[in-house]
Amino acid sequence: MEKLTESQEKIYNVIKDYIHKYKYAPSYQDIANLSGLTSKGTIYKHIRILEKKGYIIFGGKPRTIALKEEE
Repeated sequence: MEKLTESQEKIYNVIKDYIHKYKYAPSYQDIANLSGLTSKGTIYKHIRILEKKGYIIFGGKPRTIALKEEE
């Protein structure tokens, strides 16, 4: 897998921690609240990059994120 930037790693960790805690994927708003970001567009962009780099699987709709490691 490609190395993540610091901000990508932060978003990935938010997603991973949320899924482990609640057993389902976070919404864009959950990610925004936990990461300190305010733009849902930026969050979407990070999600697409994480998918491209092989860290997550994204179903294209909110709460359809799965961790690649848990396949």
